Amino acid sequence: MMYTVDSVKDEVLAANDKLTEKEWKDKIYFRGLEHKFDKQLVAAADALTVKLNSVLDWIQNPHMWMCADGLDVLAEKRDRIKDKLAAIFKEQEFRADGKVDRTPVGTIYYADYGSGSDANTGLSTVQAWKTIDQFTTTTVRSPGDILKLRANVVWDYGAGGENKQIDFDEDGTFASNIFIIGCNSSDDPWGDASDVHPVVDFNGAAYAMYMAGDSYWNITRLDVREGAHASQGQIYMSFTSCLRLTDCKIYDGLGNYGVNMSASVDAIFTDCEFVNNVGTHIVMSSSFPYLLRCTFDGGATPSTRALLVRDGCILDECEFGVNSQHSSASIYHLPMAGNIYARNCKFSDATDVQQGTAYADQACGVFCEDYNQVYGAHKSYVPWGTITRDTTIVRSGGADSSAKMEDVGVAVGGSNVFKLGNNPLLEAFRVWCEANVPVTLSVWIRATAAWATYPTNSELYVDASYYDDAADTTRARSTPSTQVLSDGSTWVEFTTAFTPQREGWAYVNVHLGLREAGKGINVDLKVESSA
Repeated sequence: MMYTVDSVKDEVLAANDKLTEKEWKDKIYFRGLEHKFDKQLVAAADALTVKLNSVLDWIQNPHMWMCADGLDVLAEKRDRIKDKLAAIFKEQEFRADGKVDRTPVGTIYYADYGSGSDANTGLSTVQAWKTIDQFTTTTVRSPGDILKLRANVVWDYGAGGENKQIDFDEDGTFASNIFIIGCNSSDDPWGDASDVHPVVDFNGAAYAMYMAGDSYWNITRLDVREGAHASQGQIYMSFTSCLRLTDCKIYDGLGNYGVNMSASVDAIFTDCEFVNNVGTHIVMSSSFPYLLRCTFDGGATPSTRALLVRDGCILDECEFGVNSQHSSASIYHLPMAGNIYARNCKFSDATDVQQGTAYADQACGVFCEDYNQVYGAHKSYVPWGTITRDTTIVRSGGADSSAKMEDVGVAVGGSNVFKLGNNPLLEAFRVWCEANVPVTLSVWIRATAAWATYPTNSELYVDASYYDDAADTTRARSTPSTQVLSDGSTWVEFTTAFTPQREGWAYVNVHLGLREAGKGINVDLKVESSA
C-alpha cells in the first residue's frame, strides 16, 4: 500500500492510542519537535510519509540492498519514521487544541561529546547534545537544519562508547541541505580557538555512518576512523542523492572500504583526505561522483587501491599515492557502463589504473587531461591498452606530438578492437567535408619498435564515418586503408577515401586488432585531407 499523510496519521495514532498526555509530551520532546515552526511540522510530515513509502518499497525488493544487514536497518528505519510521524501529528493536535505553548526557534543545534547530554535541547552550547545520532536519527530534521560539532572532540561510537552506527532518516532539499559542520577557529561558538577536526571513532567496531536513501546532506570538517564493517565501509551510501562531503578525513578503516557508494547520484567530495583504509578508500557501484582536490594515500597498512569504480566518476586535481603508495593501483576500473574523467590529477602509485579484463568488450575507459599535472600531457586507459601524448616520437611536417597506443596485456581483436578514439560517437579525429566532394584522408602511423609479426591491413587500419545520404543524417564507414607497417621506425601514410552526400563532420579512427606484448604504434595527430 502507498501511504498518504492522512492514512499514515490514522495508523500511527491508533498504534499509540494508550499513551497518556504526559507520555505523548515526552515522545514529542524526545523527537525534538517542540521548537519547530508549524510549517516545519507540515513539511516534515509530508517528507517522512514519502520516505516511509520508499523504505517500504526497498524492504519489498531486498535485491536492491547489497549489505547483508541492510533489511534490518531498513526495518528499524521504518519503525522509527512511524514513531516520528506519530509525534508530529500529536504535536499538531496539541497546538491546535491550545494544550501547549511553543516558542519556535532557529535551526542550529550543537553537540559536544565531552560535556553535552541528549536530555538537553541542543539549541545552545550550554544545552548541547552529546551524540551525533541525536540529530541524524532520534529527533526530526527539517531542510536547513544545522548541527555544529565542537572542535577537537572525539565521538566514541565503538564498544566502549555509544556502541552503534549512525543512522540517517530525513532528507534536505536542493535549495536547503541539512548540515553537519565541525567547528574551527573561524566558526567557534565554544571559544576553543581550535582547528582540530571533530572525529567519529568507531574504535574497531563493525559500524558506519549509514545513509539509506537519505539525500541533500552536507557534511563539513568531520573525520571518521576505525570502522570495521566488512561491506558497509566507514560511510555507507545507498540510493542517496546529492551528498556533499567537504574537508573530511576518512582513515584507518578496518573493513574493506572507507566509503561504499551504491546507486547514489550527484555526490561531491571536496578537499577530502583518504588514508590507510584496508582494501579500498571508495568503492562506487551504479554511482557517478565528482571528486575535487581529494588526496588518496596507502598509509602504513597500506590500502590496496584508492578507487574501485564499477561505472564512472570525475576526478579534478586529485592526488594518488603521493605520500605513501597503494599496494595494488590508484584506480581499479570495472567499466560496466561509464568512463572516468580525470583533469590535472597526480598519480604516484606504481600502477595508475587496472582495467577489469572481464569487461574488455565495453567501450569505457579512464581519460586523463593534463596527466600528472603537466599541461597537455594527456593519457587514456581502455581495457586493451593506454593512449599517451608523445612529444618524443613525432613526424617531420606533422603535429608536434603523436598518440602512442601501447598494449597492457588484454587480448585485442574481434569485437574488442583497440581504437584510438574510444568514444563511439566522436572517435579520434574529425574533418569537415563538403557535399559531393571526394575526400582522401591520410593518417601517418609508425611502430613504437620492431614487432615480431606486424599487423595485417585487417588488423591495423584507418577508416571514417561520413554522411552517406543527401536528405538525412545516416552515416556509412569508408573503405578501410590497405597500407601496412614493415619496420619499427618508418612513418607510413594510411589513407581512406569517400564522397560525402551532404556537408558535415567526418569522424576518423585508427583500429588496432593485434596484440604483441610491449609493442605499440604512434599515430601522428595531424590528419591530412586531399579535398
